[in-house]
Amino acid sequence: MKPKFWIVLILALCAATHTGCDARDECTRITGAGASFPGPVYRAWSMSYHSRMDGEVVYDEVGSSEGIARIKTGAVDYGASDMPLDQDELERHGLIQVPTLIGGVVVVVNLPGIKPGDLVFSGAILADLFLGNIRSWADPAIKELNPDLRLPDRPVIIVHRSDGSGTTWLFTRYLSAVSHKWRTEPGSGDLIDWPNGEGAQRNAGVLRKVMETPGSVGYVNYTFAREAGVAFTSLINASGKAVAPSLQTFYAAVGQVSANTTNGTELTFVNLPGTDCWPIAGATYLLLRKDIKGSRKARSLIRFLTWCYDEGGDTALRLNYIPLPASLAEASIKKLRTGLLASS
Repeated sequence: MKPKFWIVLILALCAATHTGCDARDECTRITGAGASFPGPVYRAWSMSYHSRMDGEVVYDEVGSSEGIARIKTGAVDYGASDMPLDQDELERHGLIQVPTLIGGVVVVVNLPGIKPGDLVFSGAILADLFLGNIRSWADPAIKELNPDLRLPDRPVIIVHRSDGSGTTWLFTRYLSAVSHKWRTEPGSGDLIDWPNGEGAQRNAGVLRKVMETPGSVGYVNYTFAREAGVAFTSLINASGKAVAPSLQTFYAAVGQVSANTTNGTELTFVNLPGTDCWPIAGATYLLLRKDIKGSRKARSLIRFLTWCYDEGGDTALRLNYIPLPASLAEASIKKLRTGLLASS
């Protein structure tokens, strides 16, 4: 990632107005762990919250699966995952789940002369690449979609996540939606048996591996690819149009799902119809334990998360994520207050 970008962001956040803690609710240190997908926003929110509100929030990017494991055992105050848990699992482990923001997964490549958005894949071609059925960048199926590009006659090197990952869950949900072969085997999940390729941990690890490996292709969160300046591909969406990833195409996908049709348990925007829709987008989520209800820790968590929903939207947009629609943010705050505050 570009060091200058983060320096500017940190300085800007540190210059924010300081308001201090509410006298009724002493600031408590909050620890969290989980998905790397929303890491840039969670780090920025934590710094800004500390600067303005005196609250200390620590976040460890260890992957969605590990974040889920840690909140289940109570090792952290909140877990973070791009893979939502179903209601049965939430009830079984005494957890509350709320979405926080929405982002996109993109396909990144390391090919000479290829700029962001130049190379176009269909869903079928992308699935065949990761299945190992397409092994050369000069394959006729790729050339047919990209007649004006000079594609090298060199092997395709697949890079995928080796850790349990919500980014993988979302990416493989897309592959399963567009390819019967993929849906049958290996299918979708946060940790799957990859048919081929090289593994790396977290979004940053996959990005680094692709940048270091000529001829490689992988998948990461859009912000990681954009800030690193690596080439990402366009994809042919469900309406048959080649679209590049951007806030506009993420918004187009989100707009296909009415906030009235979901309670926020799962917000996944995969291969939706719509001319301008990016086909791989979804929410990321936080998990909190119900057994902290009424505690000072619960009040501190609600204070922090309410601040994120109310004040964090501009930061999310600046980092190329979409804030939750107002109705879903309000519903999330209500769920947190109902589940974690003691009855009056």
